[in-house]
Amino acid sequence: MPIPTHLTKFANPIVKNIHKAIFGIKCCCGNTCFMLTKSKTHHNGKLADDYYDSLKVPVFSVHSAIDKKSGKRYFYGKTFFGIHVGKHFAEDFGTMGDIEVVEIECLNCKTHFVIFDSRYHGYDALAEQHCDPSAENNILLEKKVIVSDIIIKLRYDLSDAELRTVFGAECSEKDLTEAFGSIIIDGIVDEKKQRLFERETA
Repeated sequence: MPIPTHLTKFANPIVKNIHKAIFGIKCCCGNTCFMLTKSKTHHNGKLADDYYDSLKVPVFSVHSAIDKKSGKRYFYGKTFFGIHVGKHFAEDFGTMGDIEVVEIECLNCKTHFVIFDSRYHGYDALAEQHCDPSAENNILLEKKVIVSDIIIKLRYDLSDAELRTVFGAECSEKDLTEAFGSIIIDGIVDEKKQRLFERETA
């Protein structure tokens, strides 16, 4: 699949096929070192991260799933090694806002751009047809880290033809490139490879 339209200007392709796209990120100035900032997740006006930050192991991402016994949705954290920690049913604390944003700023020329915004990028965002991104600006971006050699991995579950069947023939090429089923962002932090962000978008 093509690289998402909003990233083509900064992408250095590594692998592209019908089911995945893997690419590095390089600023227009040629720099590959950035300040990466990501949002905190909210629920009931509080920061869900407060709970996950209190655990003895670092949590890199928050996910949701359906409990096999009860059929109810719950949320859990995932560590760098993919270990699941915590389990909280949605009904116990109300609806959990799952808006997530990842932005980077070039440390050389200060160019700033959004890598991922769950309201506008990914399969679910296309299905929900959100409005202009400028309509919502109240997302807290507080987790900052200096990172180099960013690698983004996207998984596409449906072909162009299948996506047009789902969303209609009027679905634009730009929409098709944004309809990925998952995103993983890796990078080098303090000379070590780290998983910086991971999300299922479908």
